[in-house]
Amino acid sequence: MAPEADLILAEFFVARPYRGRGLGREAAQAVVAGRGGLWQLRVLPANEPALAFWRRVLPGAEVVELPDDVVLWHRT
Repeated sequence: MAPEADLILAEFFVARPYRGRGLGREAAQAVVAGRGGLWQLRVLPANEPALAFWRRVLPGAEVVELPDDVVLWHRT
């Protein structure tokens, strides 16, 4: 059972021409920075690039695998 989240990030998308430049990482870290609490990010299991992205952006985040998706929890 996953813990209750204080904050949920529902959508995050980096357009293909801007990928690999660090812009997505900077934007994601700016969103999370300064907003303490338990964050929830849901990723479809088949979206391996997204899951890898969040694992790089939020090192040490707890990963909970559910039947329909993968949830990352991160306390700032």
